[in-house]
Amino acid sequence: MLRRNIRLRREYLYRKSLEGKERLLYEKKRKIREALE
Repeated sequence: MLRRNIRLRREYLYRKSLEGKERLLYEKKRKIREALE
C-alpha cells in the first residue's frame, strides 16, 4: 500500500514538473493508453 502511494506521488510530481507541449504530449499518451485498456 505504502509503496503504491510513493509511486503515485512520484508520478504526480513528475506530471507537475512537466510543462507546456511536453505535458500535453504525456497526457495524450496517457489517454490513449487508458482508451486501449
